[in-house]
Amino acid sequence: MYYHVRIDYYNDKLKGIKTLYEYDYTDIETIVSNVVIKYLSNERILFDGAVLAPGTIELVHVYSTENNIDSTKEIANSHNNYVVYSQSDILKSREYSKDITREVMNKAKEQLNNNNPLKNSFAKKPMVFISHSSKDYDFVEALTDMLQHIGLTHENLFCSSIPGLWIGLSQDIFESLRQLFQEYDLYVIFVQSHRYYESAASLNEMGAAWVLQTKFCSILTKDMNYDDMKGVFDKNKIAIKVNDNDAPYRLTELKNDIFKFLHLDPIDETRWERERTKFLKQVKEIL
Repeated sequence: MYYHVRIDYYNDKLKGIKTLYEYDYTDIETIVSNVVIKYLSNERILFDGAVLAPGTIELVHVYSTENNIDSTKEIANSHNNYVVYSQSDILKSREYSKDITREVMNKAKEQLNNNNPLKNSFAKKPMVFISHSSKDYDFVEALTDMLQHIGLTHENLFCSSIPGLWIGLSQDIFESLRQLFQEYDLYVIFVQSHRYYESAASLNEMGAAWVLQTKFCSILTKDMNYDDMKGVFDKNKIAIKVNDNDAPYRLTELKNDIFKFLHLDPIDETRWERERTKFLKQVKEIL
C-alpha cells in the first residue's frame, strides 16, 4: 500500500490558494508525525520543498493506492481512451484511490491526546459557524437575522459576512478561521448554492468540517437542487431546500439541534414559527 498527501495553503505572494503534493509514502506513521501532528499543533511544515508557516495551511488530505502513483497512473490510462490521468488526477478518482484523511487525522489526534492527557480536560465552547459564499449575502443575512432573533449572539454564532459576527478589524482572516476550527466545537451550516462551489475558501471550510467531523446541516438556496450538491457533503446527506414543502419542518429540526448543541433554553413556539415564516418568505424572493 502507498500513501499520498495533498496540502492546500495560502500563498501570500500569489494572494491565493496553492496546492502541493507528496507521493508514495510507504507508511502512515511518517505522515502522522511529519505532517498531520505538526498541522494540528500549528507548527511549521517542510513539504514538497516548501516551508509552510503556521496558519497558512487550509487543508490536508491523505490518500492510499495499492500501487505507487506512477504505476497507478499507467493502469488508469491503459483503461481509459478518453481521459489522460495525471498523478493528482489519480487522487481525485475514487476508482483508483481512497481518501483516508479522517482515519489519519484521528490517529494523529489520539497520539496528541496520549502525549498531553490534560488537553481533554478543557471542553471546547460550542459555536454555530455559517459557511457560505459572499455572493449569497442576502440569503445569509436573512438566516443570521432569524438565528439572532431566536437567541443566538456573537458569542455562539459566527458568519464572516455579517457585521458583529465577523472577523475583527486588522485580524488575519485565515488565522482566525483556523483558530475557530481548532478552538471551538462547531456546528457548521453550509449555505449551498452554485456560488458556493465557485469559492475556494468555502470548499476548504467544507473539507475542514469533514476532517474534524463537526456537526453540520446544509441549506440549499432556491436555485440549488439536490443533484447539484458535490463534495463530501453531497446529495446523499439530508439537506434543507428552502422552497420545498418540508422546509418548515426541517428548519424546526435544525433549530432543535442547534439549541441542544448550544445548551440553550427552549423558546416560545409561536415566536419561532413567526421567525421561520419570515425567513422562508425572504429567501424565496432571493434570485
